[in-house]
Amino acid sequence: EEIYNHGSINPVFKSGGTVCAAVCLVQDIIKRVKNSRRLKILGEFGHHISKVKSLESACHII
Repeated sequence: EEIYNHGSINPVFKSGGTVCAAVCLVQDIIKRVKNSRRLKILGEFGHHISKVKSLESACHII
């Protein structure tokens, strides 16, 4: 199974300016990655389908 995450780590400062902790935020972006892939495939399919002139040519393209 594929897992895609986007994350960032940011320091938390004390009033004196020194770092006392860190905040780590992680977001699951698998839906975004999968949707991007689907759109790419559909775009490529649409490009090839526009070249179809007959049933026989469709079989060769697909």
